[in-house]
Amino acid sequence: MSSALVAIVDDDPRIQELLGAELTDLDQPHCSYCSADALLTDINNSQPALIFLDVLMPGMGGMECLQHLRQQGFGGAVVMFSALNDAELQEQAKAAGANGWMLKAALFDNVEAVLNRYLPPA
Repeated sequence: MSSALVAIVDDDPRIQELLGAELTDLDQPHCSYCSADALLTDINNSQPALIFLDVLMPGMGGMECLQHLRQQGFGGAVVMFSALNDAELQEQAKAAGANGWMLKAALFDNVEAVLNRYLPPA
């Protein structure tokens, strides 16, 4: 895969672990954050090329985080994910600058396709 860093942002450690394991199996460098605030605090240090961002989290949610990322000039790809199949949330994410949207149930089956679409080749 690519040498670019992928960030996982989800308050559920099980999702972080499972998605991280998928990325490890694909030899994809990655890091995880348990909150949007943690990502925003570290974004200039980690400089991920792709962020998997959960929509619903305690405190700052994924939509607000996405808005902060785009306001700060983050030019990488952001793929939002949620357990909710909500067309209105999907439209809000797209309008806020998300590159993609996935249901959590489909996320793990599509990790490699997302990487191929949004990361530069190795």
